[in-house]
Amino acid sequence: MNASAVARSTTNLNAVLDEFEKRSGGASLGSDADNNYAVYLAGVGYINEQCDTYLEALDSYHKYLNRGKGYVNNLSTATDVILAAANVSNQAIGITAASFGLVSDSIEVTQNTLLAEVEPSGLRNLVEQHQGEYFDFVKDNKSDLSSEPATVLAIQGYLRTCLPTSMKSLVNRSVASAEVEIDDSENGRVLVNNQ
Repeated sequence: MNASAVARSTTNLNAVLDEFEKRSGGASLGSDADNNYAVYLAGVGYINEQCDTYLEALDSYHKYLNRGKGYVNNLSTATDVILAAANVSNQAIGITAASFGLVSDSIEVTQNTLLAEVEPSGLRNLVEQHQGEYFDFVKDNKSDLSSEPATVLAIQGYLRTCLPTSMKSLVNRSVASAEVEIDDSENGRVLVNNQ
């Protein structure tokens, strides 16, 4: 371990905790679980702000990538028509089509990350459900927040609910727990039941 890195981390952590204490309305970290819980709530509030910003950015990213691919496909079609009408050689048309295909494929490769592929409102729902479960757990066990380190760990745990790796894990667990049922009474439709 690097002592100077630990010192920088400690300085940053103390500054963050000071701000959370201010946000809490004056509670101070120590041995009082109620005060520590108030600081935890202030941390949760800040984390929710940041998480909402991140989820909104993912939603925008999702929309812009889909629009970009649509624009490229429309431009490709229009270019094919213009080149054909101008009696351009088949070789030139083929090269142009391949170029648009490359751009479209590049957008698709960029889009093919797990969080970009998940419908944004579904991802938000999973994250908020997970955050609610964690929040309720800490609330039900707030007497465990009897020290600054315990409170810091609780805040860090809540922060993890909105990290990209946690979101991917939530999506994977949701898919893994999905049960597929075939209901013959509805013309063989496949129904997905997440119980």
